[in-house]
Amino acid sequence: MATTPVRRAARLIVLDTTQSVLLVRYKEYRPDRSESFWATPGGGLENGEAPREAAIRELREETGLAATVGKELWKKTFRFELPQGLVDQEEQYFLVRVAEAAPGVHNSSSEAITEHRWWSLEELRSTSEVIYPEGLASELEILLKE
Repeated sequence: MATTPVRRAARLIVLDTTQSVLLVRYKEYRPDRSESFWATPGGGLENGEAPREAAIRELREETGLAATVGKELWKKTFRFELPQGLVDQEEQYFLVRVAEAAPGVHNSSSEAITEHRWWSLEELRSTSEVIYPEGLASELEILLKE
């Protein structure tokens, strides 16, 4: 019986001075889903790359921000469907705080990112958009109280 490959990823919780979180929109490639989804910036580790190194690279590539990648927040593992097939995704989340409100960002990676947006906690709670990771609003609320 074949085993599902493991894909390791680093993701970023980027917060501005108003406590809004940066998310990126991807066009959905799975036919049985909505047209797009929002996710935190980040992506797969390259060969030999440590999670923090990947987080630093992904921050630069997917946002263009020059900010410090701070403490590790969470680890999440789940089964995920990529265009190449199913993987068991192991994600490590890192905190990034930027020193201004909603700074301009841009994507220079090869990722199919269609939009960037800063989201307030209230907007996350009330949206009908698909957002990953699931439960981000609840986890962000706990983080902001710390």
